[in-house]
Amino acid sequence: MTNTNPRDLIKRLADCLHEAAGEVEGWGNYASSYFQEKHDLRGNVARIYAEAAEARAYLDQPEPEEKWYPRFADWLEQEMPEGTVIGDPLWWASKIADYLARWGRPAIKPVPVSERSPKAEDCDSEGRCWGWMNAEHGWNLYSPEHLPEWSFWLPHWVLPVPTK
Repeated sequence: MTNTNPRDLIKRLADCLHEAAGEVEGWGNYASSYFQEKHDLRGNVARIYAEAAEARAYLDQPEPEEKWYPRFADWLEQEMPEGTVIGDPLWWASKIADYLARWGRPAIKPVPVSERSPKAEDCDSEGRCWGWMNAEHGWNLYSPEHLPEWSFWLPHWVLPVPTK
């Protein structure tokens, strides 16, 4: 089992989960109904089957067409000021990409006011959420009654990306 391809690993784990759920289900039938109910055997087996199905569904998604590292390494090599000691740009690119994979968060896209108004759960305890009026005013916490003046909004718990 030295294959380190993540998709192969996910497939093997999903197969193992599915097989384990079948074993628990089969052998669990020998347990008393009291034991089965006390330990929610049916619920646990159903959860394991569901996890295996979710992993298999992930495998049905197409793989990205391009790898991110080479493009980023090319950019880094081009943008790095001459004379900077960096060594292998691909090494740095993989380190930065690993950092982003661990700590990065996808940006939440602003919601156009014309598409949907904020709901109570989008607002803070004072009833405010982030609103974008124009480039001059930027993002500010506003009360939804000022909605006609806005172009976009974001929930209060989102930190808007600076625009300047």
